Amino acid sequence: MKFLSVLACGFALLSLSACGPVYKTEYAFTAPPTLEGKTCANHCLDARQACYNACTEKEQTCRSDAALNAKLAYLEYANTRLLSDQSVDKTLKDFEKDGHCSSTTCNTQCDDSHRICHVNCGGGIEKNTYCTSFCD
Repeated sequence: MKFLSVLACGFALLSLSACGPVYKTEYAFTAPPTLEGKTCANHCLDARQACYNACTEKEQTCRSDAALNAKLAYLEYANTRLLSDQSVDKTLKDFEKDGHCSSTTCNTQCDDSHRICHVNCGGGIEKNTYCTSFCD
């Protein structure tokens, strides 16, 4: 039993040491110097919000489609099993797969476009990247 405890601790330490540093990047925006530039930058903010909204809608549609596909697949499975006098061992949860329905990548693209737009309007951006975990 002691051997298993030592082995488990060894695996835990090994898995922690295998993790590389985790970085976070923050951006500090400076407003464009002209009124036209500031108006332009405000349009960039509006465009970013519209982009976020589109990402949210896309994610919700993906989740709804995944739920519908899971229900259809489960019903097909259950009907096939019942028609062949076999037990229905799986549940609807076994068919639910919406892990690919994340808006993270989409939102990142919105942020990238917003930064480009802000700079094109005459604003500035200061990028600061720092380590948050597993730093040396």
